[in-house]
Amino acid sequence: MNVQKLFETKVDRRRVLGNLGMMGAGAMLTACGGVFAEDPKTGKDYDAAILNFALNLEYLEAAFYLAVVGRLHELPGYDPAKVILPSGYDGTDPSKSLFPDKGPVADPIAEYAQEIAQDELAHVQFLIAGLGSGAASLPKLDLDASFKAAAAAASGLTMNGFPFDPADFDPFANGAFFLHGAFIFEDVGVTAYKGAARYLKNPDFLEAAAGILAVEAYHAGLVRTFLYAADKRRGDSFGGLDTWTIVRAISDARDSLDQGNASMNTDLDQGIVGNDDLDTLVHEGDDGLGANIVPTDSNGIAFSRTPKQVANIVYLSPTTQAGGFFPEGITIPSGLEDDFAFLLSL
Repeated sequence: MNVQKLFETKVDRRRVLGNLGMMGAGAMLTACGGVFAEDPKTGKDYDAAILNFALNLEYLEAAFYLAVVGRLHELPGYDPAKVILPSGYDGTDPSKSLFPDKGPVADPIAEYAQEIAQDELAHVQFLIAGLGSGAASLPKLDLDASFKAAAAAASGLTMNGFPFDPADFDPFANGAFFLHGAFIFEDVGVTAYKGAARYLKNPDFLEAAAGILAVEAYHAGLVRTFLYAADKRRGDSFGGLDTWTIVRAISDARDSLDQGNASMNTDLDQGIVGNDDLDTLVHEGDDGLGANIVPTDSNGIAFSRTPKQVANIVYLSPTTQAGGFFPEGITIPSGLEDDFAFLLSL
């Protein structure tokens, strides 16, 4: 496998950069995850491993969004046995999906789902084409029990738990749950890419990745904006627990999983309002609360995550044990085992 072939000609380079800049970028960003322990000037080139880690995570996001709009069968390498969905939900019939494509779509959330599904599919296709025979195959993905486990973890971080059974959390059931499911993924990409951007060896990858980060941030911001709008003011609460508090609980659950280097700041996540008390029912004008659509540090800079921190989140394990959304772990192409081991040790 030779990732340099992606940029061998002027025409190919322009095509690749254009594609990268336009695509959803969730997994690419999620994959490019952390601060390398080695000096970037003298350390080993890990671009191939990073891109394959990206592909694994892009498979995850693409499968999620494609299933939501009934296009899961378009996922490269699709095998029903490799993608676990909620009982009774097929994910391959647009007319029976959560958000079927019926021409002009009145629901803006449905429009978002359709757009991102196409972005993520294109990104998977691009990475496979670029990596060629060295591309990771489709891993086994869990889009059922993993979401329920994530909901249970978040519920446990509130004073009285969620007013619905976490076992009923199904992102394919309604628009509100879909947005919460999307929120689990989207912020991770921004923090992951930012943490590794300057350590990519190939300058063309770095240039393209800057565009990818911008697109991922658009996606994350859009999800956070939708969720911010869906608070108690519109009656979108769940048994009296407002959307803002549920989002904060999911954010804290991610933060509890990412772990990472003990010497680093492990508080790498934020909810969507400026509220320190997770269990306070928050709404516009209450206690001077304000929007927190863009999660940043005190300098207004996005947070960073290492590859290990990213893996912890998608595995739903603070010890980087396979599970969660990847019940059998990510797929690692032959010859890259040591590189992946290094990335996941950071």
